[in-house]
Amino acid sequence: MNDLKDESAFEAALRRALRRESPSTQFAERVRGRIEARRRKRATRYWMAVAAMVALSVGAGTAVHDYETQRQAKATKAGEELVIALKITSSKLHATQKMIRRRTNAI
Repeated sequence: MNDLKDESAFEAALRRALRRESPSTQFAERVRGRIEARRRKRATRYWMAVAAMVALSVGAGTAVHDYETQRQAKATKAGEELVIALKITSSKLHATQKMIRRRTNAI
């Protein structure tokens, strides 16, 4: 009989704990606040990702531009050095031709 009372008391306590209750007046407000906070957090993450992609794109574009600028500068310098080398070669060939002509005329 004692077990029956304990079981009955347990069931009564369980019913009280599980009975339907109306939510508090601030419940809906708290739920809306949490939803809004999650929405703001997602929006912030989205814009942070967009900002990171833009920064990476600008950085990559700048790096490519710098590389191309350096490559173009090296090519220009190489062209200028080639012109100087050709002028020196031309001058040396001209001097050599003069010397050969003088020697052949002297014979």
